[in-house]
Amino acid sequence: MRLAGCLLFAVLTACSPDDHGGAISCATHDDCLGGDRFPERCAPQDWYCRNQTCVSGCAQSCQVARDDVNPCSDEKLICNEAQGTPSELPHCTGRPIECSSTADCPVFKPSEAGSWSCDDRVCRFPGFQYAAEL
Repeated sequence: MRLAGCLLFAVLTACSPDDHGGAISCATHDDCLGGDRFPERCAPQDWYCRNQTCVSGCAQSCQVARDDVNPCSDEKLICNEAQGTPSELPHCTGRPIECSSTADCPVFKPSEAGSWSCDDRVCRFPGFQYAAEL
């Protein structure tokens, strides 16, 4: 009887209406941080909040060979390889890239028209939106 009660609890917990099919709700990108948020153990990892739902997973490593060619296989993502000294392993991300100067902004330029700027501590490029902002 005790085993049946445990099984019933496990089934009800797994099927609770708050589960949303495994989706994790969020209001900010930081809400998506945490070891239980990532489907696999890997490095680097990417996470961001889009439409109040966490998007997380293993990120593709990248290196920019030409500033006009995005090395990320998913065109919605951008390689965060910085123009200056990198602070982390360059990887493809959908999260807005934080900055204190334009040296922290990506080497890759989404178009020939324009250049990166550091506005309100986020790298911005004219006409470009991060995947988290789409």
